[in-house]
Amino acid sequence: MWLMSSAAAFAQAPDDAAHRADRAAVRQLNGGVMAQVARRDAADQAKFDRYRAASAEYQRALDSWRRQAIACEHGDSAACAPQ
Repeated sequence: MWLMSSAAAFAQAPDDAAHRADRAAVRQLNGGVMAQVARRDAADQAKFDRYRAASAEYQRALDSWRRQAIACEHGDSAACAPQ
């Protein structure tokens, strides 16, 4: 029991100047990392948005081609011409 209470006596006081400086440094580092993460997330979101738009355009073109192929198979000669 004595060992536990003596360890508490050596703990750094939360209002100690060095402790406050350490906490401020950690907050500053965390703020910098959070800013980097926000920039990375924004760039990733922009990439994802471009991918999603390109994928939607591809799907529209594929759907159009399929409709044209079906029309050609059913005798629509105008649909058989290359576009």
